[in-house]
Amino acid sequence: MVKNRQLVLTGPKTHSIVETDLPPPPPNHITLRILTTTLCGSDTHYYTSFRNGSIIPTQPMILGHEACAQVVTLGPGVTSFSPGDLVALEVGTPCAECRLCKQGRYNLCPQLLFRSSARFPKGVDEGRRSELEGTLQEYLNIRESCCHKLPADFAPPLASLLEPLSVALHAVSRANIPKDDNIKILILGCGPIGLLLALALAHKGLKQGIVMADINPSRVSYALTHKFCEKGVTIPLDLPKTETGNPSADYILSESELAGGFDFTFEATGAPPAINTAIHSTTPGGRVILLGIPPANVGLDLAMASLREIDLVGSFRYAGEYREAIEIVSGDEEVKVGLGKLVTHVVRGLEGAEEGFRLAGGAEGVVKVCVDMRVGDWEGGSL
Repeated sequence: MVKNRQLVLTGPKTHSIVETDLPPPPPNHITLRILTTTLCGSDTHYYTSFRNGSIIPTQPMILGHEACAQVVTLGPGVTSFSPGDLVALEVGTPCAECRLCKQGRYNLCPQLLFRSSARFPKGVDEGRRSELEGTLQEYLNIRESCCHKLPADFAPPLASLLEPLSVALHAVSRANIPKDDNIKILILGCGPIGLLLALALAHKGLKQGIVMADINPSRVSYALTHKFCEKGVTIPLDLPKTETGNPSADYILSESELAGGFDFTFEATGAPPAINTAIHSTTPGGRVILLGIPPANVGLDLAMASLREIDLVGSFRYAGEYREAIEIVSGDEEVKVGLGKLVTHVVRGLEGAEEGFRLAGGAEGVVKVCVDMRVGDWEGGSL
């Protein structure tokens, strides 16, 4: 048994640090020491409200899923790793047997469990409930298949960001953008996912055509100052009505000097008005990729989408992008430097998590908060 400390959430902004005994890893599992966890918007929603949209926890939670760890102990049957290996965690565990899993679309598996989510599908064996436990703890037993080996000098905070980078890469893959120097791309939302989309698109050679827009001027300024895009638009909240019925889209197109609309628009906020702005900002025959998760019922201007043959493409998490993300960060210095710019704040240990959630909940100048669990004997890479 390993003594393990966990940050356990029991209600809105209510948590305690609990010490438990972690059993040895079962077959095909690995015991990991968690090094870093970057906080996601979903973590912040759970921490602040003890819910994430329509998902309401029925029991205490351990948050965190963007993580880097070090291998401690191998369970029976594990052959791909050795103690001391540095790994990034892909924390979703699908059934591997359904039609979608066999098609490689395991992110859509109806029985998938995802760490730091309270969603526990009907019919899933109750014995798997521990697979919902997040990474805000010192040690974790996890399936071998969830671990991706990293170079020994890979900076752990950057390794944590491989998870949201995979989200961005999946969205770019879903967009299926052709090779064309004249492609015009709009990213709605200059938060972490919007910035990661910009990095992913730049890696694909599409940086020249990117415009980023947000209602928050400091976020637009951050994107421009740190060269995630060449054009940024701050959308005023008090725009007068226009003939099209979507003054935000009209303003973006005017500021971008692009009357005909964007070929591809990535909606990375989930805010209902932004989804219609995405539709109105896109050229006839264009494509809108939906990454943000809106409330359950949203009024959409589907007439505009239908009459202009605008494709609405959903994009959810990732499916097979992790290795690509590791290769990109290892080989593309621009992406590596860009990732580093996302980590604006670091807190230390589980004791620092409360401050981390306060910062991640909307403090000025915050992009990504990293909870750093490393101790003095760490000899690997650093941010």
